[in-house]
Amino acid sequence: MRSKKKIIRPKTKICTKCGIEKDLNKNNFYFREKRNSYELPCIECRNEEQKQYYKQNITSFQERNKEYRKEHKEELAKKNKEWREKKKLENPIPIETERQCKNCKITKPLNEEYFIYNGSNIRNGYSVSCIECTKTKLKEKAHRRYEKHKTKIIADAKEHYQKNKDKKKEYNKQYRKKNRKKITEYQNKRVVEKYNSDPVFYLRYRMSGAIRDGLSYKDGSKKGKSILQYLPYTMAELKIHIENQFESWMNWNNHGRYNPNTWDEKDTSTWTWQIDHIDPHANFQYKSMEDETFQQCWALSNLRPYSAKKNNEDGGSRIRHKKHNH
Repeated sequence: MRSKKKIIRPKTKICTKCGIEKDLNKNNFYFREKRNSYELPCIECRNEEQKQYYKQNITSFQERNKEYRKEHKEELAKKNKEWREKKKLENPIPIETERQCKNCKITKPLNEEYFIYNGSNIRNGYSVSCIECTKTKLKEKAHRRYEKHKTKIIADAKEHYQKNKDKKKEYNKQYRKKNRKKITEYQNKRVVEKYNSDPVFYLRYRMSGAIRDGLSYKDGSKKGKSILQYLPYTMAELKIHIENQFESWMNWNNHGRYNPNTWDEKDTSTWTWQIDHIDPHANFQYKSMEDETFQQCWALSNLRPYSAKKNNEDGGSRIRHKKHNH
């Protein structure tokens, strides 16, 4: 019998594409089993050719893939589900009760109150960042985008509004009609939050009420007009004016009425203060915010922070509280 000659293969091969000599193995060249040989060009050049071809024909590839997914939707969904179930069995997800946020590094309970739940099988279905950090990141991202494209965003918004003005008004009208209760609750919540946290808003609210009551007592009315149209200062300026006269124990959290049941002369934390008219309010006769005496009564120079207890004790007994016409 004629013995088979042993094929002696070269140890290296020069790629026909890049011209580089490389070791003859499956890491560098594609091995075709039918021909029992390594094919040219090298794997690296083949991959590059495929990338370029894909880029040149990306539209046709996307359309073909879209059609395939559409035709085999149920089959692909079934395969994906089987694959996920298999992976789930191979690598079971450990049950977590709490998680450290990726951004703030604070460990929090793993529930929908602190993390976003998306229902996936990855990481128990919860996000790696807590809700607070996610909101902050999204706000920062939106702010950066707005600052970068500010002019275009404003111009686009104005153009869109003008084109859809009637449609937008009708939508807002219908939305308010359907969600009246929801909107009222949200607005009330926002008012309470601002009232308790923003001294300027707090002052605006309190001053408006005080002026309304003062006009009503004198048979007058605001007639639906804003006090800011008639006062010669802003609420921010009033805030600074009042704070500059604060005593050591005064702050915006202890503004309020005098309560003899809670007031303790030895404990300043129980004390309260009020905005007081140096020249008493009763001395000014006005029925409109346009009256000169209204301006004199509510001038910055006539307002100060004053102990609620002293103000209550003074009442109408002090000389400065006796009525006289201006």
